[in-house]
Amino acid sequence: MNAGGLVAAPVLALFHRWLTLRGVGRHPAQQRVGARGARQEAPASDAERLHRAASLPIAQLLVELNTRAEGLSAREVAARLRRFGRNELPREPAWTRWLQPVRSAVSPFNVLLGSLAALAWVANDARAAAVIGVMVVLSRVLRLMQEGRAHRALERLQLMVRSTATVVRTPSGHPATAVPSPIEVPMSGLVPGDIVMLAAGDRVPADCRLIDSRELFVAQASLTGESLPVEKDAKRFGTPEAGLFTEPALVLMGTTVVSGGAKAVVLATGASTLFGSIALSTVVQTPAGNSLQQQMNRVGLPTSEVLRGPDIDALDDAALDRVLARTRVAARLTPHQKERIAQALKRAGCSVGFLGDGINDAPALRAADVGISVDSAVDVAREAADVVLLQKSLLVIDAGVMQGRAALCNMNRYLRMAASANFGNVPSVLVASVFLPFLPMLPL
Repeated sequence: MNAGGLVAAPVLALFHRWLTLRGVGRHPAQQRVGARGARQEAPASDAERLHRAASLPIAQLLVELNTRAEGLSAREVAARLRRFGRNELPREPAWTRWLQPVRSAVSPFNVLLGSLAALAWVANDARAAAVIGVMVVLSRVLRLMQEGRAHRALERLQLMVRSTATVVRTPSGHPATAVPSPIEVPMSGLVPGDIVMLAAGDRVPADCRLIDSRELFVAQASLTGESLPVEKDAKRFGTPEAGLFTEPALVLMGTTVVSGGAKAVVLATGASTLFGSIALSTVVQTPAGNSLQQQMNRVGLPTSEVLRGPDIDALDDAALDRVLARTRVAARLTPHQKERIAQALKRAGCSVGFLGDGINDAPALRAADVGISVDSAVDVAREAADVVLLQKSLLVIDAGVMQGRAALCNMNRYLRMAASANFGNVPSVLVASVFLPFLPMLPL
């Protein structure tokens, strides 16, 4: 191998590593950071809590929640807001938003410019070093200003949109015999134990257990991806074979009432909801599995090509790895089960791609090597994806892969050519500068 090839090899390795990091687009610090004030519960404990709430008679459940059908008082609401926090989804702390432009500053091009500035300084060419340094700093400052302006505009738009919920609360200063009337309050002000009223077109503001319902149908596409609405019925509770999404007496945050109406009690708010736990997993990378799943190591599954969601909950990570080796189809999965499958396939040495457009797909999109979504997907899914398709066709991916390979081959050829051609010039100039009374290649 010639000298140019020796120089080109590490340059190509650095270039490939940079492309990989840029393609992933996720900084490790962003995976470690959590949302301020968010309570991080294991997915299994959330599911168990909801299952138990769905199985209890409503009178017993109201007693356990320390609430009543007439609603909470203002004093009780204030106390619970201090205890549970506001009914808001977890989000990244503001300082993590600056990680992206800061990380982009450590690119091969900026490192090269910084090295040139350092060499110019060592060579006593302060003017050249200053010009290069100013170019690098100015480009970074402009990038930070643009990022900050965009985030501030987004926050202003979010403040303009205020969602409300109809809630029943005991009027302050009224006698105990007074009949509470429904009032409109911001969704962020809901607390566990609140009594909410749901009507057609309403967005379910929290994880709730139905107290009464009238021909209620709920769209759960944002959680399950299913386009058809699901019937909910307050009288059909404690169904042992039902999952969280098919439990008739449960309505979950993020779903929408298509028709009918209902009265429900709030079970969980904010990050403690199922919707919130999914959003939280896109903010902070939670470890797969938990102590409960480790204890539920029941591996006695028959050899099959189909794996169902409830079967996955009975397996720890090691058992899931073994079962997936003989599984071809996985069905009726919750968002966290999809994420566990993606992580298990990666442990097995597979390159995992995942295609999804709902918030129920966000954890798996984050866990996969390549997450693919579409431009019409929900915001959480687009943010979790590595690739967002502007056309609803997988042929776009095929064309993109072919174009990417062609571009990478062209860049490799250029780097090899440039490194081979210029390697001989560098030692020649250095050696010549020792014997010549002037520095070669200076401007006239």
